[in-house]
Amino acid sequence: MRKNSNSGFTLIEMLAVVVILAVLISIAIPSYNRYILNTKSRAYETAEESMIKSINTIMVECVSDRTSTFCKDKKFPTEVDGVVKVPLKVLVEEDYMDRVKDPKHSNKYCDEEESYAYVKKEKNDKINGYTYHACLKCQDYASSECE
Repeated sequence: MRKNSNSGFTLIEMLAVVVILAVLISIAIPSYNRYILNTKSRAYETAEESMIKSINTIMVECVSDRTSTFCKDKKFPTEVDGVVKVPLKVLVEEDYMDRVKDPKHSNKYCDEEESYAYVKKEKNDKINGYTYHACLKCQDYASSECE
């Protein structure tokens, strides 16, 4: 006599696998989307930090060597609440940083005319009395430091 050797999965087993996969996907996709949005937000913050580091570097260079063309043109604040703005375009042209690509619009860059870093003279002695800030403006984003 021949033995029945049907190997394979039953319809119920296949449906169970499909249901489990559907549940896993319904959990994974929203988590992935949240992860992508958070990453794009952090990309803006990272660009702002780069702008702040760039203006800080300029400040240090200008204090140590006022002979460069760039430093001759820039007067850093000496009075309390004095502010000096340096547009992102200048930071890029002077090779202090690269252009800032808009994370939400991969083929566009943030506005180099409207975005700027600035140095402000403070009353208290934060980093020799100066604080450093950045205003980044992109198509759907403007940092909290923008006026």
